[in-house]
Amino acid sequence: MQAGPRILAFSGVALAVTALVGVSLPARVEEVHMVDELTRVGEPFSLVAKVVGGRLRGRFGGVEGARVAFEIDGERAGTAQTDGAGKATVRFVLRAPGEYDLFARAELPSKVALPLATGLVRVVDAEEPIVITDIDGTLADSSVYGPLFNSPREIRALPGAVEGIRELARDMVVMYVTQRDEDLEPHTREWLRHREFPSGPVLFSRSLHDFFETASYKRETLKMIKRKFPRVLVGIGDSEEDAEAYVAASIPAFLVGKFATPPAGTQVFADWESLVEAVQELRGRR
Repeated sequence: MQAGPRILAFSGVALAVTALVGVSLPARVEEVHMVDELTRVGEPFSLVAKVVGGRLRGRFGGVEGARVAFEIDGERAGTAQTDGAGKATVRFVLRAPGEYDLFARAELPSKVALPLATGLVRVVDAEEPIVITDIDGTLADSSVYGPLFNSPREIRALPGAVEGIRELARDMVVMYVTQRDEDLEPHTREWLRHREFPSGPVLFSRSLHDFFETASYKRETLKMIKRKFPRVLVGIGDSEEDAEAYVAASIPAFLVGKFATPPAGTQVFADWESLVEAVQELRGRR
């Protein structure tokens, strides 16, 4: 992702700063976010939801004491109470590969029920190849004001991106790792659906530190994924930060775009068609 969209992607920063300087703000409505997961068949994983909201001034962040009921494909999967950071967690095991819909129903300590939150978990066999891709600047043309100010229907997909990712998803697992803040989770999911990208887990930054330390956030996230899933075939991005994070995680870095000097340890492609061909060739050798 390029630096320009990155600055605009973190909606919470701008709002929090406005609150701190004393500008009057309306109440922020509480809401619940699901965290997507990628896991192996038969291995325990965490179902995580975060309840956020309240008034920005003096109460920015998670809501403690909310009760969250989790469901997987409509079946009850357990309940938990949110901690001081607003997170509720239960452990679960799925014993068949595939994609499962996640749901979180949250009730505040005041007994007010929040709108249903959705997510997904992709369960894979050990040998399934995985492709990771960035979003902004790689799939989404967020060069003008970025995802903060544009509705999902106004943000274009970059030429060839939809077709390229759909082709890769025919026989590989696609995972989206973005530096976008969790406040943009519903917006981002809507955009991916509207532009007809294939479904797959989407990982968002979850803190101010993640947002301002993009390289560090992506590097540590990708290392964690690669340790658990050695069959991560390639990482796709559009910037030196993306390249650095993939290389640090020992994931082949494929960049789409123009670079005067390609970042070390990467392959650069002028378009999605040539990138997809290279990924398919790489898969055939492994």
